[in-house]
Amino acid sequence: GLRYLRHHCPCAHCTGSHGTPPQALPLTPSPFQLYQPALKMTSVEPVGNYAVRILWNDGHGSGIYSYDHLRKICPCPACQGSTAAS
Repeated sequence: GLRYLRHHCPCAHCTGSHGTPPQALPLTPSPFQLYQPALKMTSVEPVGNYAVRILWNDGHGSGIYSYDHLRKICPCPACQGSTAAS
């Protein structure tokens, strides 16, 4: 789902790679939030022949999702079997 994909954003802000705590979108929305618009992709752009950049309606768009990263985070049995074998 989109929330899962947004949660696994590989950018430095979301992963905490630049020395601050990770700021990834939580997998489960807060029950105390009064209103939160539905998460949507506003655009998907190719990055070379190895990745895509997803622009989200929450204003985030710095994550470059490499095809290797997408395969690694994919929860389906076929992808999990292929990553375990490599």
